[in-house]
Amino acid sequence: MNKKITKILFILTFITSSSYAWFWDKSLSDYKNDFKDKVFEVREQQSETQTNLKETKHLIFTFASLLQESKKEDIKFNKLHNNWLDTKSEIKILEDKFVSLVGSADTYFNEVKKKADEISDKKLQASAINKILISENNYINRLKITKNGLIQLSVAHQKLKDLIIFLEISNSLKSLEQELNNRFSKIDIILTSVMKDLDLLYKDSQNLLDTNI
Repeated sequence: MNKKITKILFILTFITSSSYAWFWDKSLSDYKNDFKDKVFEVREQQSETQTNLKETKHLIFTFASLLQESKKEDIKFNKLHNNWLDTKSEIKILEDKFVSLVGSADTYFNEVKKKADEISDKKLQASAINKILISENNYINRLKITKNGLIQLSVAHQKLKDLIIFLEISNSLKSLEQELNNRFSKIDIILTSVMKDLDLLYKDSQNLLDTNI
């Protein structure tokens, strides 16, 4: 009788232990798969986050880049600024032509005076020198008029330059504010995403920890 009871108890114990082991293995396997799925999901989110971070990491703005951006946003300012650049180029060309003209005229009068010195006939020489001096005086008077015009042009150019620089600063600051708002918004979105990832990982890690205690 005792032997039969012992056998029955042994069989029941074996069946119960086997069933319990089977249940534990299945639950652990399911949990691991579930955990893997969650980790995979988190990794996908992290990959997307890292991509967004890489896209914003090397974005550098300068005065020149923001100025160009402001010109794209403001058609009137773009037209005004382009006209200003054209005017700057025209003034530079005008100044170069004036300097070249002065240099060439000076060279000519020096050469022609030396040439007049070669005339042996004093009367003809005096007449030639007189003609040269009249032409040179006309040149000097014309030079003074043009030079005064260039000075006035320079003054007007500087006044306009002051306005243009002010507008450049003002419009670039608008672009800067817009750019900063956009970038801070992106950072806030990424920050929220990373925080969610951390929370999820913490919960999953805590659950895994609880099963191992």
